[in-house]
Amino acid sequence: MVYNRLLKTNFYREMTYKSNFFTFMIVNLVGYLGDVLFYILIYNFVDCINGWTKYHMLGLIATVWIIDSLNGGMFHMNVLRIPRYVQTYDLDFMLIKPINSRWYMSMKFVSYGLLLGVPFGSALLIYSMVKVGIRISVFKIILYVIALFSGTLIMHNIFFMITILSIKHVKVNALMSVFWSILEVGKYPEFIYPSKIRKIFVFIVPAIVIYNYPINILVNEFNILNVCILFSIAILFTLITQFTWKYFLKYYYK
Repeated sequence: MVYNRLLKTNFYREMTYKSNFFTFMIVNLVGYLGDVLFYILIYNFVDCINGWTKYHMLGLIATVWIIDSLNGGMFHMNVLRIPRYVQTYDLDFMLIKPINSRWYMSMKFVSYGLLLGVPFGSALLIYSMVKVGIRISVFKIILYVIALFSGTLIMHNIFFMITILSIKHVKVNALMSVFWSILEVGKYPEFIYPSKIRKIFVFIVPAIVIYNYPINILVNEFNILNVCILFSIAILFTLITQFTWKYFLKYYYK
């Protein structure tokens, strides 16, 4: 009920400041269309790379687009505000509200302009999968959707853990920039990386898990191990984030 009201309030805010809404939407659209154009140009010179055609690659771009839009629209704009809440003591007012403080901070503001990337990305995904010509079962589609939200949750948890460091260490912007750069690794097909590098970006910094594993569910043979890894990492990072949040709250109360 509370979150429904937050969604409505944010929608009214977005409609009040329409310029922000359209700016976010256009920037989101242009950025990913640039990626699409880049791979179309590359595939003008080759038919496939390690078995991946142009349309497999477009499916990966679509998945990246959807996950980034979900994270950016629902969570990231809120996570960026956490250091300011700490510095201005607005965090105190959030902690006394009769609601889960962690999720309230994470979902207080919603950017509908960024969330519009989800239908755009979904349209690109459907187009690319039709062109690939793979028969995709309903079971795979359900797993893919769950994998999308799992990848988004992993990304949010990591950024949340980084920003709550501001409770003890005020400046965390550099650390967030570093992680954004690391995430770029996952936006390319995992087969381009050596096995040892791949394991690092699966089990230590799960950039490949966030972006590659969902699309692999659709285009590759069903791999139950990868699905279990994705879901397990999502659950693990959620638990670690909750523990870390409680730890830093104890420090904050002192």
